[in-house]
Amino acid sequence: MRMQESRLVQETNDLASVRKAMDDIQKGIRPIASATIRVDTHCTVQYQNLISSAPSCLSFPRSDNHRETYIFKHAHLAEVIRAAEGQPHDEAVVQAWFNGKMFGYSEEAIAEYIEHLLSDDTP
Repeated sequence: MRMQESRLVQETNDLASVRKAMDDIQKGIRPIASATIRVDTHCTVQYQNLISSAPSCLSFPRSDNHRETYIFKHAHLAEVIRAAEGQPHDEAVVQAWFNGKMFGYSEEAIAEYIEHLLSDDTP
């Protein structure tokens, strides 16, 4: 019985962490937020329902028992996250994001620039 209670408490805490990350994105507090959750939680219907309302998300293994869930609003941030995780990514997008951040542009301005960069068909 105690083990079930402990799992329920851990799942509740994991879901609260994901909700907090989602709130931070929705409020514009940060461009990317993350939550480390247990694999058991990652497989629950409650988690899947919750994450389905996130603007965008990616998840990577942290250990046999945990996953990192990243939540973000702008599509180009998926490439930034993949780069940070050592995963294959679009280097041009990451470089454009880095330059935008380095020169103080807003996430929205960077997103607009990258969208234009990717849609530009001129050589």
